[in-house]
Amino acid sequence: MSVALHNYLKSQDPKEFSLKIKDQKQFQNVLAHLKLDENLSKDNFVEFMLRETKVLFNAEKRKEGMIILKIVKVLLPQVSKKIHATFYLRLGDSFLLANDFEGAKKAVNRSYAIAVREDDPYLKVRALNLLFIIHRTIGKEKAMEYLLKSKEIATQYDFHEDIVFCEVNIGLIHFFKKEINKAFDSCKNIIEIISNNPYSENKILMPTDYFLQLLSDNPGLVAVSKNHETILKGVNIVLRAIKALKND
Repeated sequence: MSVALHNYLKSQDPKEFSLKIKDQKQFQNVLAHLKLDENLSKDNFVEFMLRETKVLFNAEKRKEGMIILKIVKVLLPQVSKKIHATFYLRLGDSFLLANDFEGAKKAVNRSYAIAVREDDPYLKVRALNLLFIIHRTIGKEKAMEYLLKSKEIATQYDFHEDIVFCEVNIGLIHFFKKEINKAFDSCKNIIEIISNNPYSENKILMPTDYFLQLLSDNPGLVAVSKNHETILKGVNIVLRAIKALKND
């Protein structure tokens, strides 16, 4: 790309940019300038913008991400409703970075409402996971409710990475309550999912950290013979994580 997306967009007036995207010839000129496929649909283009926003927010570059998000907002009338749900997820991310938890809740609840109307399980899970993070951060008991609902949907549709996300956090809740057997049950579920299903190496560090934390704080788990098979599988996952880190 010849210029970072946020740098390109910061000089654009939102309303004028919306008109550019509405005109097919000007839209293709924008795609060409950004060195993107000129056959991209408007939906694909806005999805790309939202992915770039997420990358910036993950790097805690809220100001740069908001430049893109403000432009996306004026493009929403031109794209599908499911993209609206993703927009409100990213808006929730931006509020979280600003420690505005009420703003984050409102944005993500709006995303979840759209996901429900569109009957999109993937977007439902994305919203529920973020609602869990918000409520956990502010210490609300309702956090577990969102987590269990997300796990239910993720299990129904075999969203393995999301099931693992839920199990890690359920396990941590039990871990901090000193409910070690329940924490290990979550660990076992995690290890079985990762061992028996295709699983992205990029997502393997979080469950690996949980496995190592649980065992290092509770070495007595290793002495229980019925845990041995699970622990050996967990060690294999640790080795996968190490290999993934070396390949980065």
